[in-house]
Amino acid sequence: MATIRSDFPSNNYGAGTYGLVGSLSGANLRTVFGFSLADIPAGSTITSISLTIRGERNDTNSVDGAVDFNLHQLTRPFVEGTGNVNGSNDVDGGVRWNAAQSGTPWTANGGDYNSLILSTVSADPGTVDEVLYTFSTSSAFVAAAQAAFEGGNTLDMLMKMSATYEGDGSRRVFFFHSDDATDTVPGDGITPDSYYRPFLTVEYVPEPGVAILGALGGGLLLGRRRK
Repeated sequence: MATIRSDFPSNNYGAGTYGLVGSLSGANLRTVFGFSLADIPAGSTITSISLTIRGERNDTNSVDGAVDFNLHQLTRPFVEGTGNVNGSNDVDGGVRWNAAQSGTPWTANGGDYNSLILSTVSADPGTVDEVLYTFSTSSAFVAAAQAAFEGGNTLDMLMKMSATYEGDGSRRVFFFHSDDATDTVPGDGITPDSYYRPFLTVEYVPEPGVAILGALGGGLLLGRRRK
């Protein structure tokens, strides 16, 4: 995953320990995610999928009140990059506001994405510290994952604030832990609430005859995107 910012359109933040989504001084802040689905058995049917993220800090300077943050499917793959939280030290030519990777500009700045909303969470950026937020499953979310899986592709997504608020000049900054967060919280080490890092939870039914448990379905937690 990596944050992309309209105020620093050529910077990459792929190795930052937190992500940003919202608006700041008239600039738009978005985050892109990419998850490999390669561990799901071939021929499986995905039945449910969700993305869980954990708030990293409260932004007390944000406008009070909850707003919607939407998840969309990207229509162009990207390179995560190695830029730090200051947007520097990227040696991989990673994603930024104006390009999916070095030499490959987005068709439209800010990411090429399907306007269909996969899932939504509502959050007040001023009260998100260590709170879990889950983008719940939906038919659109499942269909996007199934298509990516069957095509042998990563599931690439973009998180952005709803158009009602994005870029209206007010400060609304949602900080959350990235896939480069360095620690985990106490827990069983299996479920998403045991981790700082974003987690994709996938439920699927294997192809008939492939696995004994096929009739009961299966599940998978996918915690880090490909580099």
